[in-house]
Amino acid sequence: MFGRNKIRQEEIERLKNKINIDNGFFAEMEDQKDMFDASVAELAESYRQVAADVAQLSENMNNAITLASGNAEIENGLGAIINDYRERVQKKEMQQQASDEAYHRLLDATTRLVDVNKHFTTPSKYISEFPSTYKAQNQSCRENLDQMEEFGKQMGVLSLQAAIEAGRLGEDGRQFVETAEDIRTYAANYDKVIAQTRLQLEQSDERLSELENQVHHLITLLKENNIATAKLMNLCQDAVNKSDALNHNSLMDDFIEIQNKMSTLRNADEEIVKSEERNRMQVDDLNEEFLAQQKNQKEIFRMIDPLYRHLIERKSQ
Repeated sequence: MFGRNKIRQEEIERLKNKINIDNGFFAEMEDQKDMFDASVAELAESYRQVAADVAQLSENMNNAITLASGNAEIENGLGAIINDYRERVQKKEMQQQASDEAYHRLLDATTRLVDVNKHFTTPSKYISEFPSTYKAQNQSCRENLDQMEEFGKQMGVLSLQAAIEAGRLGEDGRQFVETAEDIRTYAANYDKVIAQTRLQLEQSDERLSELENQVHHLITLLKENNIATAKLMNLCQDAVNKSDALNHNSLMDDFIEIQNKMSTLRNADEEIVKSEERNRMQVDDLNEEFLAQQKNQKEIFRMIDPLYRHLIERKSQ
């Protein structure tokens, strides 16, 4: 009788130990699930913000191209006006009243051109800040990956420890050992995806550096364009004043200088359009990389989430 009681008591103790091991492991897994969910949510928010920034940058670049193309049309119109009135001055056939009206139209057009150039300020400021902002987002992603990598290592260690403990239970722990092995397999795949994402972030940083150089070149062109436009407006104002004073002898030199400035402006706007097109291509490439990174993040979550749910369901059983 006492022997049977002793055996029964030992069996009870053995079951208690098994329950304690299971509860401890599942509690640890549940805690890790909360931390993992927080990291995934933070990474998803980071991707959302980067997507919004890329969309805004693309829109700003399109606006800049539109403005530059509009400038080119205005400049071509101004060039036609200048050439027309230069011929009239050379042939001495232009009447003073018509000349005054033409100069005032020219001044009005260049004044509008100066006003249009002011609208470059906001897009150029945003574009200049984008590379550094995107690099900061990449760094934030790396930090999240570091945390996720640490979680993966902890899962591997915990699953190994759990498998060892479960192995001591004999046949009763066999299913738990198999589950622990599955966890280690998932953890290994998890590390591979993280390494892949790190490589993509490095490639993204390289493209950002190139974009940063292109943006700097673009900002320089914009500044030169603004300076040349302001000079052109001043020259037009001076030409109007001289025309009003009937000083035709000095107009030829002014026309030549205006034509040179117009040529400079056209070249600058052409370079702006080319630069913006290159930048837009780089942004498209960055967007493709971003979508690939987002896909990897979803793949990581897809791999880990079923495992956590399985472990939590095991706990509730």
